[in-house]
Amino acid sequence: MKSDIETVSSQLESIFGVFFKYILRSDQSKIEKGFGRTHYEVLSALLIAEKDNEVISLSEIAKRLLISKAYTTALTDKLFNEGLIERIPDKDDRRVIKIILTKKGRIVLREKTEDNISTYKKRLSNLTEDDLGVLSRSFEDIKKILSKIEVNDFN
Repeated sequence: MKSDIETVSSQLESIFGVFFKYILRSDQSKIEKGFGRTHYEVLSALLIAEKDNEVISLSEIAKRLLISKAYTTALTDKLFNEGLIERIPDKDDRRVIKIILTKKGRIVLREKTEDNISTYKKRLSNLTEDDLGVLSRSFEDIKKILSKIEVNDFN
């Protein structure tokens, strides 16, 4: 018999496939050339850091998104060239580059978030009110429980 942690870990692995298949998959007609989901995740990570009064580095973005530093550099190069982020050398260590959102970056992120929510509404529209209620309560429970995981666990 599997332990609870083994069962939950297995369920997490399978639920990501379900989320991708039914909820997160992109509408190909709406994908802007060269601007994908991971770019959006970088912008989102920067907004979360900003709300926590943090200015984070390329390395920290890579760690939070579980991607390589080289890939993070490529992603942020695109975002920088589009005027969505700024790069700021660290005062204490010039080898460290901090990243912040620009006003344009916040606008693009807000528009992309609104577009995502609109897409999710369409995809969820065939569910009953009961199904939506169960899903909503389940998400709240998941959010509450997962918020107990410390960021240090990703080191």
